[in-house]
Amino acid sequence: IDTESSSLNRVANTMLTIQFAYSADKAFFLPYKHYDTPFTSKDLEYIKNKLTEYFLESANKLHIYCNANFDIPLIRKELEIPFYPTEIWDVQAGEYALDENMVELATATGNGYYNLGNLAIQYGFDGYHRGKFGKEDRVGISKVTLDTPGLVEYACYDVSLLIAMREQQLLRAAEEKHTKYENVVKNLIGNTIHTFSTMNVNGILIDQ
Repeated sequence: IDTESSSLNRVANTMLTIQFAYSADKAFFLPYKHYDTPFTSKDLEYIKNKLTEYFLESANKLHIYCNANFDIPLIRKELEIPFYPTEIWDVQAGEYALDENMVELATATGNGYYNLGNLAIQYGFDGYHRGKFGKEDRVGISKVTLDTPGLVEYACYDVSLLIAMREQQLLRAAEEKHTKYENVVKNLIGNTIHTFSTMNVNGILIDQ
């Protein structure tokens, strides 16, 4: 799951699009409140109700994100969700649990090692650099039309890639005999993200 929004605020914000993937081969792009959305206000009310039902469904086994600290508070605020019962896997957390020392590269390069653009390259995916719409264009996503070349492909990469990346992280952890890896990523870090999400939505500011 991923979102695109009007700013970088976690709560005082508008969710412009939301993307889903159920496999690394296929993704879905939903232009929720983007100015160019084809949906009417009645359509959006129906979509909001369906999304709310989905996110409140405790039968969901696992949701995968990159930087869930941002997306989950935004989704909860936008859909007015009081709680979020699903286990989450954040690929940034997954990478950090494999090697927390890579965070120090930000000191040398000025860029975060764990951002999705860089992690994609580390796992051999260069679609963000080959596409017509890239990471550098996302800051203006609220002002472009939905038929902008490469926009939908870019947004779908942001979710389909997460599934493939998690699979590779699990393989790496197995090779390194990191027996507690899944527990650390899902239960330790994932539950902490859920807690911070609740604090954010309730107006308790915290810097993660």
